[in-house]
Amino acid sequence: MSLPNIENADNNTSNSSDEAVFLGRLAESYLNNDSPEKCANLVRDFYKNNRRHRYSAVSEYLFRAEGGDDVDYCIKACEDLMGNFPMDKLDGAGREQCIQKLHKLVDHMKLERLRFKQLDQHKTNIDELSRSVSEERKRVETLKNEAAQLKNETISMEKKLDDQKFGIVGVIGIFAGIIMAFSGTFTLIGNAVANLNTFNVYNISFTTILLGLVLTDVVVTLFYCIFKILGREVKITFFIFIVIMNVVLIALLLFLPQIFIWRGGF
Repeated sequence: MSLPNIENADNNTSNSSDEAVFLGRLAESYLNNDSPEKCANLVRDFYKNNRRHRYSAVSEYLFRAEGGDDVDYCIKACEDLMGNFPMDKLDGAGREQCIQKLHKLVDHMKLERLRFKQLDQHKTNIDELSRSVSEERKRVETLKNEAAQLKNETISMEKKLDDQKFGIVGVIGIFAGIIMAFSGTFTLIGNAVANLNTFNVYNISFTTILLGLVLTDVVVTLFYCIFKILGREVKITFFIFIVIMNVVLIALLLFLPQIFIWRGGF
């Protein structure tokens, strides 16, 4: 910690108290290893002009010094004088009175230094507490984000499960429709054959081809729905195959009479 600017102390009396100037010069004398006589002169002159030092002014000086080395220099300079105060500077009574004032000054500076250390410790504790609070806030924010992400994932999974349930129900329903379509087709074929008065190949062929065309389109439509529910892509070859099959069956229906006439009648 840098010492107060002693060179400008005399020119800044309006800004610095007598105690600040005195303590600054005392610290400088100790740092420069001046003789005890010079330090004693500083003490004698100060207490000659001031009956006592003001605690508020000393505290202000220590506060501005922020507990640096200059405070220790002041304390050590005073302690050295208390143990070795020059005899020729003051008479016995004045010397003892000056030493007593130095005792009070040292006690006050040590008390203030201890108080500053406690304040620094409190400040350190507050800073640590502030960091802990900040870390806990970050941790809480992280937990909130994780909880929100987990909630979104849960909602997404529930939606997928609902889609799967819908798909399963849809597939089961479509397969049931396929079974019913086959069953109905076979029933129609059986009824058509049973209602024929005479065995007629043309009628049986025409009915079979027509029902096959209808059944093929129904089954193809149901399978297309299954692919869409399962999210599968339907290839273009599938549609080409269905179109060709329908064209063939329709052509058979249209040209079936001509085929029977060509072969000699119905």
